[in-house]
Amino acid sequence: MTVYILCHSTLPNYPVPPNSRIIWLNSAEPDNSRGFDIIRGYDYFDNAAELHQNIAGALGPMVIRRVIEEERDESDVVTIWQYRKFLSRTRYGYKDRDQPMQSLTEKMARGLRINDDERTADNFLLCEPVPLGTLYEQYVKLHSIQDLLRYTAIAVDCGALTPEETTFFFKAQHMIPCGIELGSFPKQWWLETFRKMEPVGMIFAEEHVPTQPDDPYQKRAVSFCQERLGAHLLLKEIFARYGQQIPMSMFGALHNVSSDGIYRVGV
Repeated sequence: MTVYILCHSTLPNYPVPPNSRIIWLNSAEPDNSRGFDIIRGYDYFDNAAELHQNIAGALGPMVIRRVIEEERDESDVVTIWQYRKFLSRTRYGYKDRDQPMQSLTEKMARGLRINDDERTADNFLLCEPVPLGTLYEQYVKLHSIQDLLRYTAIAVDCGALTPEETTFFFKAQHMIPCGIELGSFPKQWWLETFRKMEPVGMIFAEEHVPTQPDDPYQKRAVSFCQERLGAHLLLKEIFARYGQQIPMSMFGALHNVSSDGIYRVGV
């Protein structure tokens, strides 16, 4: 099983499984490839740097989708991690005081042997759900609601959401962090789901500017909205498969690794 690791400025700061592939989202080469299998994500788009500026982290899954389709990956699972984040049923480090994750210093992570094969029989391993109040209320507190409203309208136009579904989307009381962009997922379901989601972000980037385009964090509106749409579609699928009998083995702990063990948003 391949582990795709999204990186945009630095390579992973924790030990990765031997079957990992780096999705490198930068026009400049990494200073030292460290022997990694590096896929240059910008090679898949004519206007990659500009597109990356407009949709931020939403670009990574677009690259993964194309890699899987072009290389005819025969695995039945898609596993995605990020340069400073990974998912495991085993908890390492300590609970972050502000975020729903475990935190580690790079020194703490150095000696780990992280298992990439911890998933259910249906090939799911997901971040633990977090309570929101409602998704609408949470987005209002953290970001600009205008962006989510515009994004949702496009999602309805594209068929990623039905008009009736928007009620459940906005009123969702739990969210799976990172949506379908970090964790393990059945490959065919992930591909079909992301094919529905990708046009939404692209149309938003073509027709709108984030409400706070000069804020280095808030300008990533497409990425924030895509995370929530992915989380909604993921929960919809889980309830369709399991009803109220969701196996707890499906969930793992999200881990963040940094030099000092402190999580910083927008890095």
